[in-house]
Amino acid sequence: RAAWARAPHGMAQPQAPHAAPAAAQAAPPQGFAGDAVQPMVRVMRLYKPQLNITAPLPCGDDAVTRGVHGNAVLSMHSDDFALSQMLLLPESFGDIYVGETFSAYISAVNGSDESLRNVSLNARLQTTNSNYDLTDVRASSGSSASLVNTENLGAESSLDMVVRHALSTVGTHTLRVTVQYMDPRSPDKKTMRKFYRFNVMNPVSIRNKVLDTSDAYLVQCQITNSTKSEQVVRAVTLKPFPPFSNVVPLMEDRDVGGNALEAYDNLVLLRPEETYSCAFRVPMAGPPSDSPRYIGQVQVEWTSSMGETGTLLSDNVVSTAPSQRHFELSVVEAPRDVMLGVPFLTQVKVANKTSRSAQLQLQCRNEDATGLVVTGRTFQNLPQIEGGGSVTAELTVFPLAPGLQSLSHV
Repeated sequence: RAAWARAPHGMAQPQAPHAAPAAAQAAPPQGFAGDAVQPMVRVMRLYKPQLNITAPLPCGDDAVTRGVHGNAVLSMHSDDFALSQMLLLPESFGDIYVGETFSAYISAVNGSDESLRNVSLNARLQTTNSNYDLTDVRASSGSSASLVNTENLGAESSLDMVVRHALSTVGTHTLRVTVQYMDPRSPDKKTMRKFYRFNVMNPVSIRNKVLDTSDAYLVQCQITNSTKSEQVVRAVTLKPFPPFSNVVPLMEDRDVGGNALEAYDNLVLLRPEETYSCAFRVPMAGPPSDSPRYIGQVQVEWTSSMGETGTLLSDNVVSTAPSQRHFELSVVEAPRDVMLGVPFLTQVKVANKTSRSAQLQLQCRNEDATGLVVTGRTFQNLPQIEGGGSVTAELTVFPLAPGLQSLSHV
């Protein structure tokens, strides 16, 4: 894990809660504040290393290589690789996203030549709506190094803690570090606070579309990589709300049978700004309702190129309120999967919701349709439909776009 001991770009420099008076501009020696002794606070973010690949250099004939690099004398061979042999510490705080775990090493250092008494160290993470007290994670593992308070902190000694917190909200987060101690030159107990701010971003954007059929809801999810690096989407699931319980993926993962290579190929690799689509079928449950229904939430599990993992939940997936119509059109027979650009036959039903008979004409307005258009007869007269009755008609449909599409403008 890589770390650094400065407040870099992205994390605000530590600030004292109260500004010093204008007259007190002269900086005291390190470890001292006037005649008082105070510790120094150091915070380092801990996270897995990131893969930095340089552009590959041309290989082959030396003359070609010299022509590309001018006077540089380079000897390139077929076994040259784009990765260098250098392991570098990061120069910035880096990006951090919802679903990841924030981890940091915090240290209070006594840089003076005198001892501090009754020293304690604690940390709190503040968000817009919540505050979280952070504890030393080494204590839960039984490590003897876990010590966040001491009766005596000797010269050039430090008090340390390692904290972790799963990030669940977007926006500005503030890490507040508090050190309490007894100044050897004063009988009073003193408190020092430092603040470190960083911004948490969304790793992926999730867009949902719900189609209401006669017996189920069809939910399409579009997941877009919002980061600056590649992400691997490990799983996309729909977590239903009661009374819904049965969710059927319309594009199921293949059975890889323990083959590691096929298991890797079965994952979804998203480059920056790329989008992955999937769909689910949720059978109707509970009594019919004329108001919108809360179906569930989409959960996305993702992994970065170096193994950093995260989990993100979407906003609630909500169906639209059904509209009251005198006549209703529904698809009663169609293939489950169709190929883009290949026409297919579908059967539709026109139901008369009134108590009177009606003579209707079925019109397919392709100029307003998107995704699916009707070929052949786009206007046809239907037989007389008695009140409460229905008739069926056959249409030839041509798919224009991939994904979950609806037959519209009919």
